[in-house]
Amino acid sequence: LKVDASDSMKIIDHYSVDPQKNISAIFKINDILWVSSTNGIGYIDESKKYHLMDDLPLTNSVGNIMSDHEGNMWFTSTRQGVLKLVPDRFTDISQLAGLESMVVNSTCVKDDDLYLATDSGLVVINKDTYEPVTNDITEYLTDVRIRCIKKDKDDNLWFCTHGETGLVCLKANGDIINFNQKNGLDAEKARSCIQCADGSIAVTTGNGLFIIKNDKVTAHYGHDDGINNTEILTVEEGPDGKL
Repeated sequence: LKVDASDSMKIIDHYSVDPQKNISAIFKINDILWVSSTNGIGYIDESKKYHLMDDLPLTNSVGNIMSDHEGNMWFTSTRQGVLKLVPDRFTDISQLAGLESMVVNSTCVKDDDLYLATDSGLVVINKDTYEPVTNDITEYLTDVRIRCIKKDKDDNLWFCTHGETGLVCLKANGDIINFNQKNGLDAEKARSCIQCADGSIAVTTGNGLFIIKNDKVTAHYGHDDGINNTEILTVEEGPDGKL
């Protein structure tokens, strides 16, 4: 997308809208610059990033763009008719971040980052720019199945994982520690966790419920305590302190 320069004009911005070609119209509304062309529709967002709308039925000979009094967008095509786009209350973060299709089991926001727990590792993106973030914890959890992420009152992050990593804690100072079968968390699958009122961490696993306090496993509740099905999926603390 270019501005044709002349003696009285100069190019102030230049945007790539590839693979759109032969732009027919541009239309700006709410800081979004919509672009129509002979081969589709796209838009440039507030951060000047271009997005191609590749999931629309209008992909050929798109011409005029307009907005009605309700904020709906209308597009015309000489070959495919008229398309109406209705504003959505929800934001597709995966699309904005350019993520591949994946299962997200849990999310957590810490500082400026959004943490996504997936079946194949940890994905971290900036919550404002949607740019990917790589750090020590993303490297540590590469290809690890993560079921739950929780932040405690001390700003530590807890990751419930499957396999040797067990329950992983990212300390506020950046240190990474984990609890597994080698140091008291005798379970192959950590599924979910919460921080209790006394500051301890309650962890559900395939082998019952574990309690962690002061970075040590302090209790385990399983078959011997009358739990017939030790495959526990979730835990909550009641107002009376019962789990």
